Amino acid sequence: MHKQRTEELLCTPLPNPDFLIMFMHHLATISLITFSYVNNMVRVGTLVMCLHDAADVLLEAAKMANYAKCQRLCDLMFVMFALVFISTRLGVYPVWILNTTLFESWDIVGPYPSWWVFNFLLILLQVLHSFWSYLIIKIACKAISKGKVIYA
Repeated sequence: MHKQRTEELLCTPLPNPDFLIMFMHHLATISLITFSYVNNMVRVGTLVMCLHDAADVLLEAAKMANYAKCQRLCDLMFVMFALVFISTRLGVYPVWILNTTLFESWDIVGPYPSWWVFNFLLILLQVLHSFWSYLIIKIACKAISKGKVIYA
């Protein structure tokens, strides 16, 4: 019985095509929260979480507008989401947070074993940001080219 259940879990198709990417994202996020606390870098952890929350609210608002069949509001929220997502995660995050943890902290405290892990996870998060930004731009271009975006 136990072996059968294990085989079912391992052989069942993944629910979404981006399941593994989201799984990596959540593992990295949980690890970053833990490492920021353990390494007394709570300020960095807090900044990363606040930076991510800024765009997440707009994405959820766009989803709600889509479910409510308010296409213009959905389009507006998606554009706002895309602008905030790309500017915060490809602009603010690498310039302010990664620069500080990679270079400035090296000068102040030097590298130590968990410093390497912490920065690896931050860089992994940046790679995921780049991938998701590509997908967001691809979705926006596809919607515009198919004429699915409603203009005022």
